This record gives sequence, C-alpha cells and structure tokens, in this order.
Amino acid sequence: MPAAGPLGNASELTSGTTPTWGVANCYSGVERKVHDMAATSPTRIDNELYASAKLVGGRMSRSAAQQIAHWARIGRELEASHSVSYRDVADVLDGRRDYDELTDREQAVVRAEWTERITERREGLNLAEQFADSGRSYVELDQHGNIVRHPAQEGGSADA
Repeated sequence: MPAAGPLGNASELTSGTTPTWGVANCYSGVERKVHDMAATSPTRIDNELYASAKLVGGRMSRSAAQQIAHWARIGRELEASHSVSYRDVADVLDGRRDYDELTDREQAVVRAEWTERITERREGLNLAEQFADSGRSYVELDQHGNIVRHPAQEGGSADA
C-alpha cells in the first residue's frame, strides 16, 4: 500500500474515493506548496520605469511587477548571450572605442549604462550646497516657473 502523503493516500486520490486526511496534513501540504513558490523581495525602482512597466504591461496583460520581471529576464539573457561583447561595450564606456562600431544590441547595453550613470550622478548632485560652500550666488526656477534668487552666503569664496 502506498504511503500517505500530506494530501492523503495516493491510491485514494486516483481511485475516485474521497481521500481521508486530517486537517493538519491538509495544511501542511498547503504550507509546503507555499514554501516551494518563488520568493520575492521588495525593490525600489524609479517612477519612470514603473510608469513604463505599467503602460507596457497593460498592453501585454501583465502587472507592472510582472513586466519588470519580464524585462529583467530579458536583460539577464542579453547579458549572458554571446551576441554582446562586453569588452567592446566597456571600451565604448571608457572612451577607447567608437559607439557607432557596436552592434545594435551592444549599443542598447551602452545606452542603458549611460542612462544609469547619468541618473546616479544627477541624484548625487547638491548644487545648492556646492554654491553655498563656495560662497556663490545662484538662481533657479521654482515649481511654478518663477525665478528664485539665492544670495551668496558668508564664509565661501567670492563670485568669479
């Protein structure tokens, strides 16, 4: 006789009879299945990427999270493929090779890397602090498009 599993006796499941198992076995079977599922981790993404994933995912019958996972898998496969020379990509990124010499796929990788680098640099900028430290005045636009003047602060060097 086959051993009873978490969802009952295998012969009971195939014979058309009602399987007999206890409540604990039933739940332990469900728990096992939950643990077999892929684990997810919360991840922060920028608003533009999320909006794009939501838009494209809607057209493809995917949620934004599913679309981002889909793009991640494509990116992983692209990086693992032999159709992209990462040495050539690195040479372009380091200024040792011309962008136009790359294949379309390699150019796509370069553009993605440029976008990432630009975003990181832009997020790391604090021009107000730099101007204050150097004692320089500056102007900027507020959220309504009005000019806001910031005078030089004491303690920095004079305006050039």
